[in-house]
Amino acid sequence: MYRNTTVGSLPLGLSRRLLAQCFATLFACLTVVCGLALAGGLPLQAQSTSGGGIQGTITDPSGAAVANAQVTATNTDTGVATTHTTSGTGT
Repeated sequence: MYRNTTVGSLPLGLSRRLLAQCFATLFACLTVVCGLALAGGLPLQAQSTSGGGIQGTITDPSGAAVANAQVTATNTDTGVATTHTTSGTGT
């Protein structure tokens, strides 16, 4: 009686090991892809609506800080102006 111990050019046991490794790798990849697909459904914020900011210190020509100065920033696209008063240290 003849017993076939090869599949193609690989011994039967080796091909089973290769298939097991391939299936394990495929399962791991599918798990990662499914996890990313589920995480992709989460709402994400691309932009903040809290507004921007300007930071700095107001100084006079001699370099001394100017306390309680009125600072106005104007958005040139919309024309909206925002005014703030500096602190005691000119910030």
